[in-house]
Amino acid sequence: MNLMDYHEFLDEVSKQVKDYFPTEYQNAKVEVNHIVKTNDQELDGLVIRREQDTIVPQIYLNGYFELYENGVSLNEILMNISASYFQKAVQSFENLPENMSDYEQIKDRVVVQLVNRDMNQTLLEKLPSKGISDTDLAAIFKIPLFIDERGTATIRVTKELMEQWGQELETVYQDALINTERENPAQLTTLSAMMGELFELPIFQNEVRWEKPETCKMEPYEQYVLTNPEKMFGAATLLYPEVLQQLSDNMQSNFFILPSSIHELILMRDTGELNATELQAMVMGVNQETVPMEDRLSNEVYYYDGKEHTLSMATTKEETAELMKNIQQSVNFMVQENEPDMGQEL
Repeated sequence: MNLMDYHEFLDEVSKQVKDYFPTEYQNAKVEVNHIVKTNDQELDGLVIRREQDTIVPQIYLNGYFELYENGVSLNEILMNISASYFQKAVQSFENLPENMSDYEQIKDRVVVQLVNRDMNQTLLEKLPSKGISDTDLAAIFKIPLFIDERGTATIRVTKELMEQWGQELETVYQDALINTERENPAQLTTLSAMMGELFELPIFQNEVRWEKPETCKMEPYEQYVLTNPEKMFGAATLLYPEVLQQLSDNMQSNFFILPSSIHELILMRDTGELNATELQAMVMGVNQETVPMEDRLSNEVYYYDGKEHTLSMATTKEETAELMKNIQQSVNFMVQENEPDMGQEL
């Protein structure tokens, strides 16, 4: 039996999925929407909506197609989609505000997420956002519904929803920032300790010690991880009022900020020996080799000046462009070097 291609798979799922739903869903409308996610990653989401439904779960089908290619039957996939749909529906409605368009009902639940402006141009056309001065970053807004083993379920704040609220961007930003810091306060530990715990190294048998920004004194030559207790979307801690200044005051020094991902940041004290371009080359290399596209925050490196109370990019646009060009040339050279010899052997 020949396997379906991706578009055929989407068509068959759309046609058959209601067979796995209760009777009251047989007149529901089935759609597959093309969705733009973080860093303009594109996915296809299945939506099954009855006439009385206002908000419904969206089931992404890209991963299910990979399961199908690996031998999982369409019948099993459709059963899984149905189970996942109702699990998410129950969790979502349990946590759904009564009136999404009433800002007074929702303002204590809106949170911020930090994204890259250049990597999210398509996404940001539909979402209200606040640019972070002197960086390539922007804050967008979400309403968390629940967290499970697969991640978080959220409702994005669109420009249309913002218009319904009738609120200024800065008002929503400040409210969301307060909510985010309250629900997920900033915490730090050394990168070596975090990696030791992750890989269960004997030297780190004790629980990793996480510190608050107001008490953490970053040591020279050590790398520190800045994130939140959930370790999800922890790069937003960069926006928390006073966090960066508290760290600078504690060690009486400025520091570099390396955007490890949308989930965490790496901080390094400026000893006068660190080179911003070399740090940026490291960030670019790690991004290309190990960080999934949807989790990338930036190819830049940032610098916090405690005396001036300023956050800025550590290199110029020209330096960044030249560095990216050199890295790309190096990658292309490596590819050419590793290409197999297609000539005939005599």
